[in-house]
Amino acid sequence: MKRFSRIFVVFFASIYSYGIFANLTSPEQYFPSYQADKHLRFDQIANYLNYVDKSTAKSKLIQFGWSEEGRPLYLLAVSSKKNIENLDEIRIRHEQLSNPYATRLNSHNLPVIVWLSFASHGDEPSGAHAAIKIIHYLLSNNQPEVNNWLNNSVLLFEVVANPDGFDQYANWVSGFYSDYPSSHAQHAKNTQKWPKSRGNHYWFDLNRDWLPQTQAESKARVLEYHKWKPNVLADFHEMQSNQSYFFQPGVKARINPLTPEQNIDLTKDLSNYTARAFDQASKLYYSEENFDDFYIGKGSTYPDLQGGLGILLEQAQSQGQQIQTQNGLLTFAQSVENQMTGITSMIRAANAKRKALIDFQQDFFRNNITLAQKDKVSGYLVQSQYDEHSLEQFLQLMSAHQIKVYPLEQDYQANDQLVFYKNTSYWIPLQQAQYRLIKSIFSRQTEFNDHTFYDVTNWNIALAYGLQHYSIEGRFFGVKAHEQPWDINRHAKTLQKTTNLTENAAGYLLDWRNGKNRFALSEILRNNIKVRVAKAQFKGVTPNGSKSFPAGSVLILRADNTKQAVTQFKNLVSQYNLRAHNLTTAHTPDGPDLGSDKVQLIELPKVATLAAPWVSQSEIGEFWYWLDKKIKLPLTMLADTRHTKWPLNDFTHLYLADGQYQNLTTQQIDQIKTWVDQGGTLIVTKRAAIWASQQQLIKNDYLSERDLSSPFKQNYDYANKESFYSEMRISGTVFKGAIDPTHPLGFGRTTPLVHLFRNDRVVLLETSTPFADVALYDNDPLTAGYVSPENINHIKNTVALTHHKVGSGRVIAFSDNPLFRGYWFDTAKMLTNSLFFAELID
Repeated sequence: MKRFSRIFVVFFASIYSYGIFANLTSPEQYFPSYQADKHLRFDQIANYLNYVDKSTAKSKLIQFGWSEEGRPLYLLAVSSKKNIENLDEIRIRHEQLSNPYATRLNSHNLPVIVWLSFASHGDEPSGAHAAIKIIHYLLSNNQPEVNNWLNNSVLLFEVVANPDGFDQYANWVSGFYSDYPSSHAQHAKNTQKWPKSRGNHYWFDLNRDWLPQTQAESKARVLEYHKWKPNVLADFHEMQSNQSYFFQPGVKARINPLTPEQNIDLTKDLSNYTARAFDQASKLYYSEENFDDFYIGKGSTYPDLQGGLGILLEQAQSQGQQIQTQNGLLTFAQSVENQMTGITSMIRAANAKRKALIDFQQDFFRNNITLAQKDKVSGYLVQSQYDEHSLEQFLQLMSAHQIKVYPLEQDYQANDQLVFYKNTSYWIPLQQAQYRLIKSIFSRQTEFNDHTFYDVTNWNIALAYGLQHYSIEGRFFGVKAHEQPWDINRHAKTLQKTTNLTENAAGYLLDWRNGKNRFALSEILRNNIKVRVAKAQFKGVTPNGSKSFPAGSVLILRADNTKQAVTQFKNLVSQYNLRAHNLTTAHTPDGPDLGSDKVQLIELPKVATLAAPWVSQSEIGEFWYWLDKKIKLPLTMLADTRHTKWPLNDFTHLYLADGQYQNLTTQQIDQIKTWVDQGGTLIVTKRAAIWASQQQLIKNDYLSERDLSSPFKQNYDYANKESFYSEMRISGTVFKGAIDPTHPLGFGRTTPLVHLFRNDRVVLLETSTPFADVALYDNDPLTAGYVSPENINHIKNTVALTHHKVGSGRVIAFSDNPLFRGYWFDTAKMLTNSLFFAELID
């Protein structure tokens, strides 16, 4: 492997030899056992960044957060000594560019800010290894061009954006390190063991989490991003080994329509520098193909709606030390070398276009105000009368994205059937700096010029959170909003006030419509507090008179619980800031009394799932995250051991995510069936639901692949076959349906309307079994995003959620993933009900 080290040394010497100082130790010197084809761990890279920070006045290490597993999240700022000394002043001055009402700044003396991000996918390490070499080059060089870069730019190196996944991958490939490595594509190193290291601790794709911000890393990253609002964010990734090197722009027809034309032009200008650099190095590359720039929740697209440029760069993956590809042998050293070429080209381009980039960002936010003034929609009203938790989560997310939201000070009658109440409603005006981002978040666009999407086609946050929302056309007359925008420190406490629980109450009630109560129930049950759930609506007697409560209300009765249990319940109410109702008697003026069999005891779920290479890792991760971070339940992941009997009797629920369940053996299938028949609850989603139908565990038929494909006619030329397959695919679209809110799986909903996110073509048909199908797609289901007319015909009036009794147990089937990317709360409620309330279904 010495020859690979020599290749890199020759490259480094030939390109970067001029003016190198010896005062800063290089990565090759810093790591005693360094080899060009070896993978560094995160702690090694972190040590080097700390060393650099302490060794030169031209850098500053900024820790802006922690990963889920407790690793630090770093930015290393690299610039001239003067700029580093005045870094806070530069950042604050740069903030003015995003204030449309601030005095216009002269861009002549402002440095351009460039954020360089690497390894947001843990198994894409070449960019991080290239970054530390470039950092050393920049800080050890007296070349005029480099000095000019440092004087006129602040370079923010996010060397490892996903430390947890990065370390997992480094340990994996290092375990296969060889002096004489194999380059065969079928070598075991190229097939990571499950779970793979692309995602973070919960197996989430951090590059898709910029908008929903479900993960700790994303929340910290976006907060830091808005402190800087870089003019350029270059996002370095890896792709299939048989590719070469890609850089944006992508396919022009697939750019988000809210992206300004000048952004597109500047992206092209910058990419010309990258093309020139690769030409000069005689390296293969391509652009304006394959990748789009549509979903704004990616690192290379989010900046496009922040007055910056997001630019994606993708290097073919060498899969450890080396791999044989259709372009020849690809080594890790070569991958790193190519990423270095990409990094330097981005730095060179941003400096060359510095003034244009700064002026563009300043104009961007000013133009947003002008566009808002011309828009026929003046803003959006949002409310949730009962689910204060989802509303609070929404407000926090808007605040994180610097979107100003104003509480209403009086009720607003939107139409004959819709009132927005001042205590639970908020006004989001379009006339603010984040105009384009707001338009994107509330988009219901369903028609597009190009129907090929690299990712999802819609991401309406209000729909995802299950919030009522309403667009106001024209000027916003008829209601007064607060002068000050919502702020978590100023307004959060008004959303939720703990009830004073009385000593002489017969019991206490938690409204299941409120997410805080849903997320606290497991803690209540875990503390040996007896809990009942009302299976029907009733009127309860409170100290303030009779009050109606819906089916699904959670009851803690003194008759069921010891004094110690009641005291513990009160402590939990205070700890979780819950709103509980005092009930003075178990006798109800209307509906079942609280001692009726229609008010049933429930138990703490014990949940397992199958963890196998043929099961969707990301969807298992979403389920794990939901249980761990939201509803506070442990999840046991059962390995796919073909010769070991699963201890299913230890669990009440088994969750099967999307996967290829034909891989189960006959013995495994029989074991699952026996467990269900004896009282277990099986929850299946997507292709697991198809498997359940095939095994006659549910009585719903389904559309076969032949059924799904037959309406699509091959009236495309071979050159346009991608368009043909795009029409067949559902990339990620929002549909509407209806669920029965009186059914235990529908508890906690105020209306039958439900918005479902679908990115697959699993279609379940209605069953003849009465009351089995709980949620159905609408006859006109498309709400937001793109789907072909043929697929709409497949989906309309089909089943979204069904339930079937099997012996003493039950099977609950979802045709979609109810936990899409961990933020689709509207359907997550149904899954939560499946865990807590399945035993209530008669």
